[in-house]
Amino acid sequence: MVDLGLALGVWSRRLVAAMRRYCPGEFSFSLLLMTDEWQRPQDSELFDEIHVLRRPVHTDWRRLYEPVGHLIWLRDALARIRRDVVLTAGTYFNVLVPRVARKDRVVISVHNPPSIELRRSRFGALISAVARATYPRCEALAVSTGVADDLRTNYHVRRCQVILHGIDVADLARRASESAADVPTRRPYVVACGRFTRQKDYPTLLRGFAWAVGEGLAEDLVLIGYGEDEAMLRALAGSLGVAHRVHFVSYRANPLPYFAGARAMVHSSLFEGFGLVLLEAMALGVPCIATACPGGPVEILEGGRSGLLVRPGDPEAMGQAILRLMASQELRCELAREGRRRAAELSMERMAQGYRRLLLGLP
Repeated sequence: MVDLGLALGVWSRRLVAAMRRYCPGEFSFSLLLMTDEWQRPQDSELFDEIHVLRRPVHTDWRRLYEPVGHLIWLRDALARIRRDVVLTAGTYFNVLVPRVARKDRVVISVHNPPSIELRRSRFGALISAVARATYPRCEALAVSTGVADDLRTNYHVRRCQVILHGIDVADLARRASESAADVPTRRPYVVACGRFTRQKDYPTLLRGFAWAVGEGLAEDLVLIGYGEDEAMLRALAGSLGVAHRVHFVSYRANPLPYFAGARAMVHSSLFEGFGLVLLEAMALGVPCIATACPGGPVEILEGGRSGLLVRPGDPEAMGQAILRLMASQELRCELAREGRRRAAELSMERMAQGYRRLLLGLP
């Protein structure tokens, strides 16, 4: 049960595809959705069954009463689905499903540090209170050690496994070369990719980039994504005097050609569940800079061994890291080499075997 939008859709499809590839014939997968908003035609090939409740989940004042109806519809839908394990994703499913599936083995999957994510939610205090009452009774799956630490410390989750995301390096290389990126600059560039939201903290990246330009940085900045903060970010780039050096590229289903052509990947989040774009860039030999934020980037970059880490929310530290990396071909080559090594460790097969053990209840 999952909302297939954005990151959760990537995780869900990637997980099922990996399980079918590396654990063929062992599992069947039924998908239960609240709406079909994010459904894709290929989902019918991945999943054995797809059930859609056609009940939207709102984020306005209706959130105060509609969970009652959703609990009933979820209970009735589960009664029609044959299952051995119920795997949920997204806070809404994570807090509702355990209440209507008390006789089932329910595993909640958590993809961001909830204490930070919910702090920024409109009804975060209420949802967090429900989560604190629900999560301690559940098995939990965290996508990074940082997320697991948050669950244990702030939600008293006792049964929590960590399974890091995995990638298929050969497939990434193929996708990176399958089409030419329409890069909107002829200069060398650094790239960032993600939703234009507060979590990703692009203002710090823009301020750090502007500082680095003032110190002589030759590279441009390419931002790939979309979101509610785009107009603000464009205005900020203008006020900083770097609008001509910052290039916005709308959402791309396959941003990998842009990664492959970059001199570095930059990741400026305030918090992050995992940080898959970092791992994808590393697999392509692109050196990475990331904030040492709560969540996955520190773990992906091995505390700085396979990429540069900077303080979250510190524009000058970000700018200094960009300048340092662009000024040293030796450092770029070293991080490219270490990044490829790390990406090979976090394989799709390793991820699939981790989920196999989880679903079968194996240690």
